[in-house]
Amino acid sequence: MGPSRHERPARSFTIWRLLAERILHCPGSVALVAQVPAYLHPTSAYAERGTALHSAMALLIEEKRCLDDLVGEMFNGYASTTDDVENALRPAYDYVVTLLDAPGAAYYLEQRVVFPTIPGAFGTVDLIVRIGSTVHVVDFKFGAGVRVLALYPDGDEDVINAQLMFYAAAARHSLPQFFAGVDEIKLIILQPNSIEVDAEMASSVTVTHAELDEFIPIYHAVCAEALSEAPRLQRGVHCRFCPARPICPAHTGPLLDLTRLAAPTPSMPDYLQLLAVGLDLINEIKDFSKALHDQAKRALERTQADEFGGSQTVSEGNQDHGCIAVPVPIIFGRLDQLLDLGFGQVFAGRYSALG
Repeated sequence: MGPSRHERPARSFTIWRLLAERILHCPGSVALVAQVPAYLHPTSAYAERGTALHSAMALLIEEKRCLDDLVGEMFNGYASTTDDVENALRPAYDYVVTLLDAPGAAYYLEQRVVFPTIPGAFGTVDLIVRIGSTVHVVDFKFGAGVRVLALYPDGDEDVINAQLMFYAAAARHSLPQFFAGVDEIKLIILQPNSIEVDAEMASSVTVTHAELDEFIPIYHAVCAEALSEAPRLQRGVHCRFCPARPICPAHTGPLLDLTRLAAPTPSMPDYLQLLAVGLDLINEIKDFSKALHDQAKRALERTQADEFGGSQTVSEGNQDHGCIAVPVPIIFGRLDQLLDLGFGQVFAGRYSALG
């Protein structure tokens, strides 16, 4: 099926989130995440909003809705608001229209793409637009939290967003005719809202074919390491939404390492440093406690509490989508067994420890 010029392609409303960034930094997280039942993975109203606005953006691009039509429309239980339309959808759509209105522009919308050299590795790109000899790979971010960049400063180097690199390499592999004769590939993140009030909506970086060629074996090697017997675990900002934090040795180990509180020398600077280490430890314990309580709450609120077991395959990134499929035996205990393990307070609805 070729790219769209006038007619809009059929699409799926399923929105996938590929976690290429975390896998590159922490290959060991793949097997750990696979041990966490999918229904215990973090969810939030922000994620529901993001999924809804992705669906709304696709309707706009397909010309099945206008902006005013979307106020109050339901998307999988989420009702879009005037604020969503005016402050998120409208600016993002205006940017997209500028691309699509360019002479000769062709595009793919929510296109499933397969990554080369890794069986079963695929993703869904929000929008791919070709204008002349340039391809624009566009990823919509409708979260209002931390700003996501296409290019991150890292000391003396700039690091390209791994998720966008994955999408671009997979798109080029999956759509060879679309990429034929392309000289530049522009990676774009459109994030209308973030905690940085004055931030630019669009973050972009232009990459070459050679850079994509370099990325492919790097990502392949990391995925191979993830399936090895002793994959590397590494803490960092990529851990923020990882569902395996409660069982990750990189996070649980430091909680038990009280040697960091060894008695300092008598000088005041050393003692103040000790206080700082102690406060960091307390913060780590609070974060760990919240992650445990959140998962316990989700487990106890699951409607099917009867005992069942089996083996399932969990794909890193999402239950049905991601870069690596890992077979995982999962055995769920009865509700009374969870209560015996001390989860009664969570079940009773007393979540003061989460505050």
